[in-house]
Amino acid sequence: MKHTIIISLLLLFVGCNSKQSDYIINDDFLQDLSSENNRVWGDLYEDVFNEQLDSLTYDYYINYLDSTQLSAAEGLVEKIQLANKVLLKPYNQTFWLLLYYESDERIIADDASTDIGTPDTSFNYLNKSIPPDLNVYFMKVLK
Repeated sequence: MKHTIIISLLLLFVGCNSKQSDYIINDDFLQDLSSENNRVWGDLYEDVFNEQLDSLTYDYYINYLDSTQLSAAEGLVEKIQLANKVLLKPYNQTFWLLLYYESDERIIADDASTDIGTPDTSFNYLNKSIPPDLNVYFMKVLK
């Protein structure tokens, strides 16, 4: 009887932990995203785009991040690329990165010019049958 209870608890514990590993969004990812976006924003704003980020594209951003990524944020580019939808939006001397992860049912929105340890906004998105319009969520974060 004692063994049955222990085995049941062990299976429950392992089952819960394996489900959590399916999720992309966790505290490490959020901190790495916020910190690296802030670092990349500083580099691009000052040194690459001469304080004019209007022509910044997602492809340029992801390639720059991939080539300059700090070792502490290893795997960040791959996790960003796992997003089901992405929107990179230059805005008012900064850029916003919005990421939608269907498996996590979340939209993450990060203003690259802020470094508070986590992205600026996070939305639940439960309707998997209709992908979100990230431009709508971008307008929500500006309000």
